[in-house]
Amino acid sequence: MNRLSDRIRNQYEQYPYPARRPEDELTRLLPTVGDNLHAISHYCFRGALRPDAGFRALVAGGGTGDAVIYLAEQLKQVNATVVYLDPSPAARRIAMDRARYRKLDNIEWHTADIGSLAHCPPERFDYINCSGVLHHLPDPDSALRTLAAQLKPDGAIYLMLYGRHGRTAVYPMQDLLRKICDRSAPLQEKVRTTRSVLANLPVTNWFRRDIEAWQRELDFDINGDTGLVDLLLHAQDRAYDVGELVALAGGADLQFVDFVGPDKRNYQLETHVTDAALLKRLSTLDPVARWEVAESLYGRISKHQFYLSKQPDTQARLGDLENSVVLSDALAGKHQQIARLIKPGEPLKIGYRVEGRMYEFELAGTRSLQLLFSLFDGNTTLHDAIDTCKRQLPGVAESRLVEEIRSVFELLHPVGCAYLRRP
Repeated sequence: MNRLSDRIRNQYEQYPYPARRPEDELTRLLPTVGDNLHAISHYCFRGALRPDAGFRALVAGGGTGDAVIYLAEQLKQVNATVVYLDPSPAARRIAMDRARYRKLDNIEWHTADIGSLAHCPPERFDYINCSGVLHHLPDPDSALRTLAAQLKPDGAIYLMLYGRHGRTAVYPMQDLLRKICDRSAPLQEKVRTTRSVLANLPVTNWFRRDIEAWQRELDFDINGDTGLVDLLLHAQDRAYDVGELVALAGGADLQFVDFVGPDKRNYQLETHVTDAALLKRLSTLDPVARWEVAESLYGRISKHQFYLSKQPDTQARLGDLENSVVLSDALAGKHQQIARLIKPGEPLKIGYRVEGRMYEFELAGTRSLQLLFSLFDGNTTLHDAIDTCKRQLPGVAESRLVEEIRSVFELLHPVGCAYLRRP
């Protein structure tokens, strides 16, 4: 049942992924897409998640520890438990060393694969992270059903799976290397051969034309050879389009919640289609078909990042005025700072980095928006924020305040910088 092959196990023993130095935990914390507790609460628990001593999270395929460290760091004050599961002892050692540097004692460590979960009692976890794992397994559908069986009745899963369109140039390169490399050769020898092939690719080669998209993975100074092995020499690798993602979720009796991460906007037709007549015609398609068209139009989504839930309709909504706005990621805790920067009559431009990409947005210079930002603290309900603005700015209509909240939220939420939570 979804047992890793010896080749895959050997790969991760020699090249634990991703490449990490445990001592770096002394100077930085790496956030992982999907594992911000505000995001999990917003998308999967209607903004009302309250992790406590009974909260359990599973990282299925923990690798060298990015997700398990980020979750455990966020949960260390509430005595919740994060369970690490990975078949590679080498990867586990790195993850455990990282946890020691951070003095985290809320992690359970297990060296095993997803198939081992089939023998565990079901409905054990509030949240499961399974990032970059299923597409390397011989039976992803069965593996997802196994994970779903470990969820509590209202539990949710974050998945990252490779995107077929964005990795179009990768698979011919993998095929080429299988032809060139001796199948029985040691992995280190295949790495040397691959480096030589990459250095000699003609300008017409499809992968070379797309190589900028993979430069970070291939950069030896950043990842050693780990990124190259994972990208081009992986023992088992497949990718999905949007329709296949939805079918995968349905096969495990899970509800598709939403996409997250830097490409969230790229699943929306409005991001790519400016012709009003064409957009109107495409908007008659069902939601999955619209996502499929947007994915094909954009053509660069290499990672699908999304939530699945056991329950329907799990997202927090702006229309529920008992929710509050909380800033996150690059803007976490900066609501007062941004409020002070807003000057009436002067548009404010703010730049920030998310997942290595630079974004810039412009805020209107209004007194009402200045006041609203000061109240985006995660504790002031939208109802109270609007009432406060109406009292202090009696000439401002409630409809305008609602529209300002909506416009700012729709600007920041898709890139993971704003969420809704129930105070």
